[in-house]
Amino acid sequence: MCDFLAIDLKAVVIENLNRLEKRSVAKGKKLTQKRGSQNICVIEAFGVHLDKEIALLLVDRLTFKKKHQKRLPRTLLDLIECCGGLSNAIEQLRLYQRSNLAFEDQNTVEYVDMLEHLLTLAKGKTAQYGSVRGEFKLPFCALCWRRTFASQHYCKEHHPSRNPLVYKASKHRLITAIEKHSTKNDFKQQVFVYRQKESRDNLLAKRLYAWTGSFSKPANMHGGRLQGVDGLALSLVCDIIIEIVTSSYPNAHNLISFPTHNVEQNLSEWVVKCIASVDKFDAMLWQHKDNQLWLEKASSLEIVITFLHAVSRMEAKVKIDSLPIEFGPQRGTGADQALRANILELLDNQRSTGKKLNKAEIARALDLSRQRVHKIIKEMEGA
Repeated sequence: MCDFLAIDLKAVVIENLNRLEKRSVAKGKKLTQKRGSQNICVIEAFGVHLDKEIALLLVDRLTFKKKHQKRLPRTLLDLIECCGGLSNAIEQLRLYQRSNLAFEDQNTVEYVDMLEHLLTLAKGKTAQYGSVRGEFKLPFCALCWRRTFASQHYCKEHHPSRNPLVYKASKHRLITAIEKHSTKNDFKQQVFVYRQKESRDNLLAKRLYAWTGSFSKPANMHGGRLQGVDGLALSLVCDIIIEIVTSSYPNAHNLISFPTHNVEQNLSEWVVKCIASVDKFDAMLWQHKDNQLWLEKASSLEIVITFLHAVSRMEAKVKIDSLPIEFGPQRGTGADQALRANILELLDNQRSTGKKLNKAEIARALDLSRQRVHKIIKEMEGA
């Protein structure tokens, strides 16, 4: 399989998607995943040739719908139909990525990654998710230290479509951490502006990436201590890395189990083992995704900086998760203040009768859960 085939396919699909997006704006119609007379379906962009070797491999690896089990997809549109729709096709390709990443050749892995990326890009343009303008890729997840996976901006754990609850909780925790604990006024101002906006912020991933990194020392601040690394033996380079991590990133140091180094290893292998001690799946991504850029053709200094960048974000993520951040409405504000007043009144009524406090009765009266009432009463008693 030639690399230029994948490049050409990607260019054609993106051009088709852009054309469909312009058509939807001109006609005032929505982009959707399903065909219909009242909308424009994004899968129209995928009527492009699918490499035969990849098609044969996917027939063997993926689970097609029963009526398509003997069908060989000749185009990406055929593949989507065989899988039962755009969302099902994305999920099937992600299952393939997780289970076959370490066993296929590099060209195959990159081709399948590209297919999954294009399908996810198309899904992101549909009415449910909103149009995404501008294409940019982050080196690490916007909300943590892991490599991006099946997305340009997020890892598998924080992907908004894969794990919306985890994504929303992590985003809320980060934004609240900036508001209450950050020393960077420009980031606080950005969060304030973001809070005022009701529309979707297409640049949010970039901001989340910067906000997360602000809770730790940046990797590039160690440039002076890394001078001459390219000419040092592996044991000395590893000792320098461990010393930097120990002194600058103590929380990350507690997570990483640094392997012993030997003359048969190279720096890349040692770094991957460090990552594997924290997350084995992420270590596979380091080994098999874009490895020709950061491993095979990179100098020792570049490898060290890349690793320290991940460690810096690991430190930041641990700090953010350890900060005291409450979820739910803020105390004593707006509707929450009125709610507390109502609960207090019902509590006083119960106390006046001399009976035991009945939180379940208060919950029924206010149409709340007992857990919510219990939490509010506990907060008021501790105030």
